[in-house]
Amino acid sequence: MIFVAGALYAVNNGGPATEFVARDALIPNFAVGGFLFGTVLLYLVGVETPFNMGAEFLSVKRSATRMIGWGSLALIAIYLLTTLGTMMALPSEQIDPVTGVIGMLDVAGFPGLMEVAAVVLAAIVFVALVTYQIAYSRLIFVSGLERHLPRIFTHLNPRTRNPVTALLVQGALSSTVMVALFSQSSLANVTVYLTGALSVIWLVSGFFFFVPLVRARKKYADRYATEDFWRIPGGMPAVWAVAVIGSLSTTAGIYYSFATPWIDVPASTWMTWLGSIVAVALLVGVLVYVFGRRSAAKLSAPDALAHLAVLELPQQRSTSAGDPV
Repeated sequence: MIFVAGALYAVNNGGPATEFVARDALIPNFAVGGFLFGTVLLYLVGVETPFNMGAEFLSVKRSATRMIGWGSLALIAIYLLTTLGTMMALPSEQIDPVTGVIGMLDVAGFPGLMEVAAVVLAAIVFVALVTYQIAYSRLIFVSGLERHLPRIFTHLNPRTRNPVTALLVQGALSSTVMVALFSQSSLANVTVYLTGALSVIWLVSGFFFFVPLVRARKKYADRYATEDFWRIPGGMPAVWAVAVIGSLSTTAGIYYSFATPWIDVPASTWMTWLGSIVAVALLVGVLVYVFGRRSAAKLSAPDALAHLAVLELPQQRSTSAGDPV
């Protein structure tokens, strides 16, 4: 809808409000065609949730590849269509970094369309945030299972089998961020600072996708030779190519995320905010990991998983008079 509205506006007004030429798509200039190169981030958004929930697939080989392929393509198509539609209706200096996608409908749409779209977007964001709460709580839960975090994070609800403690921790962290956001005088700027920092952290996490590819092929060579599961076709040369190209592209993404401000602020201000938020997030992650490992080391592996094994034992209640209850 946003793309169609933008295209009709451009046709009726003699051209798009923001000029864009094909050359901008061929050079890695985030200040001009950054939205095209931003699709790299969408691959991380597209694959992280399937991998986080991978243990719940009935067939990882079929479901994961399908979700990664079609999910990433759908995200990229939607992202590009809405971005291009917005650029066709609004000059670049008038595009709000937070509400610009909906604001363009006030210019290109019919009366009342913007308000309806805003309500729909609010509902979509709510659903997305709840989904991320659940997905990221799985990371906390698995970190507890692998003894990177204390045992308490592995607690499951006996009836629903949901990681209750992990969900509560994730909810508390999210609520703290929301309170901090609403205490700022410039909510839009802080939101973009946090989004930029999140993108950098996402990109940094990309190295954990690419580097282990080579290690896995060497460490588990016997499994790759005997077991039937999906792997990168082409053998080790293809694996090295994916790892090297992916790592270089990720490094370029991190550089441009710092070098080019996403909003109208000096580059030094942007880099200071972005660097500070990323540094604090990484420091917190390291501290949680170190102290979590230290705490988990005091507990043996069988003891750490004992309560999970108990949950797998159904309560047998016999109706026979002579059987114990």
